[in-house]
Amino acid sequence: MPVELLPLTNLGLSRGRICLLMARARDNGNCGQLGAIVTLVWPQISKLNGVAVFAYLSKLVKQRKDYARLVKIQDQYEDKGHMPQHLADRLNEKIPAFLERSKGMILVSRSGELLGQVKNHASGGFVESIDDRGVRRMMPVNPRLIEMWEEGDVVLRQPS
Repeated sequence: MPVELLPLTNLGLSRGRICLLMARARDNGNCGQLGAIVTLVWPQISKLNGVAVFAYLSKLVKQRKDYARLVKIQDQYEDKGHMPQHLADRLNEKIPAFLERSKGMILVSRSGELLGQVKNHASGGFVESIDDRGVRRMMPVNPRLIEMWEEGDVVLRQPS
């Protein structure tokens, strides 16, 4: 049994049920993804009992999503620690100027990975991209992204 699935036994799932979830994931084209699914939804399932956890994970393993990529995005872009309020306020003030300057430009990581095109929206902005499976992905323009831009972790380029 994979190590990342062992915490499921503490929620009341038997090893047999966990193996059944792995088989369902394999049958639905998500082979090896159950660990990524558990990592992604752990805050939601950690409060549930075994029957509810099994039902929730059964539904997720039937969906055709790249859960490993979602975990990578979550690790990369979600706030892992507390951002001081004064820093968040300063970065929030820069969002409108960033959106105005970067409208229609391409956002690229320091390693050269294409993150997407910056788009404006009435409620703010987002970075939109199409992944290799043809699925449209969106990432919000938030203080953490502005911080990454200031630090040079992401750069803006003109579309080609």
